[in-house]
Amino acid sequence: RMARNNVRLLHQAPPIQKADRDSPLPLSFNQERLWKLEQLQPGTSVHNILHTFRLVGTLNIQALEQSLHEIVNRHEILRTIFTTEQGQPTQVILPEVGVVVDFVDLREVPLERQQAEIEKYAIAQAEVPFDLSQAPLWRVSLLRLTDQEHVLLRTIHHIVFDGMSHSVFVRELGVLYSAFAGGKPSPLLDLPVQYADFAWTQRQWLQGEMLALHLDYWQKHLSGTVSPLALPTDYPRSHSTSYQGGVQSKVLSPDLTNALKSLSAQSGVSLFVTLFSAFNLLLHQHTGQKDLVICSPVAGRHRAETRGLIGYFNNVVVLRTDLSANPSFSELLQRVSESFMEGSKYQDVPLQLVADLPNLKRTPLTRAMFVLQNTPTPSLDLAGLSVSSVFVNREIANFDLSLSVSEKDGQLTAAMQYKTDLFRPESVVILLKQYQKLLK
Repeated sequence: RMARNNVRLLHQAPPIQKADRDSPLPLSFNQERLWKLEQLQPGTSVHNILHTFRLVGTLNIQALEQSLHEIVNRHEILRTIFTTEQGQPTQVILPEVGVVVDFVDLREVPLERQQAEIEKYAIAQAEVPFDLSQAPLWRVSLLRLTDQEHVLLRTIHHIVFDGMSHSVFVRELGVLYSAFAGGKPSPLLDLPVQYADFAWTQRQWLQGEMLALHLDYWQKHLSGTVSPLALPTDYPRSHSTSYQGGVQSKVLSPDLTNALKSLSAQSGVSLFVTLFSAFNLLLHQHTGQKDLVICSPVAGRHRAETRGLIGYFNNVVVLRTDLSANPSFSELLQRVSESFMEGSKYQDVPLQLVADLPNLKRTPLTRAMFVLQNTPTPSLDLAGLSVSSVFVNREIANFDLSLSVSEKDGQLTAAMQYKTDLFRPESVVILLKQYQKLLK
């Protein structure tokens, strides 16, 4: 079903055309949403993405710097800044942006204190805001722990990067480092298109009649009264609720993981639909609401040309679930599956345009999010080094409650991110236990 849907999307979204580099380059819809958020909250670091790599072995620092430089040369988006022309935000691609690696020597720090120092340094790096009108919109640090052990930190602004960009970055860094460390030239082929071409094509396509057609679906899907999700918060809501977040997680047993996959297959639905349906059920139990609106991210890379690009492609779709007339769980699975398949066809409409529909103006859509992390992240393969990579958990939550399910070694893990202004950790632990119980 999903494959068929992607084919349909492929026929909808046009091939990416080369944009004229002499004319002002527009932002993609999703970039524009982030750009506007940044104008409302200048100096925020909430959209900074932090990743760390631990490198064990003899590191060729020159080959590493050369590889990073080549990635920046290949991907225009890593040389892009954002300015305004006649009141409109535009992308400006710089011909060159130097790669500066910030070197930090931690060899004098006692072993037992090193991990705390790494985390402290990483969080401090991630908290420094970027100015979208100044290059570069990323920074790299290399922490030396011993002569044979280093930590590479990468902080980058979401406006130029997303989850699948990380896979592209990791793959290219591995290939380039191996080549440069061996004194060979880059084996990577030139990219046929760039992110600015995607943004320009998206703007040309999703306007006028085509945009009206897509928006019409969301107007119907989200018609009538859409009540805000009445989450059972521990603390009262205030207008100044911050992005301060926490996370709690629960590992599901291999037996339960396999049983959920079997149930999905027998019901003719994806694992996403099963896990998402159970999340709806959990929220229904706590809110009493039978009409639930929950967001979920989509990769936004239907066309093959986008898969080798770094950039901000992903979008968020609004999924509405009808729990009226007390459905059985198998009925609920079918309802959710149909709603998801329909919504997928119109997933290119940016969240902002959906949020601006007249009847949604007063309905906050950022109360709940569901994510199934099913994109395999390639491991970073650097010649002669053993590498482990970790996302450092920054205590930030963009949604009030966000449930993210991922799989590792045949076991699903459910992680719930929450706003600490609204929920106590123990309440979230209880929610996760109840979710596990529902899945069982």
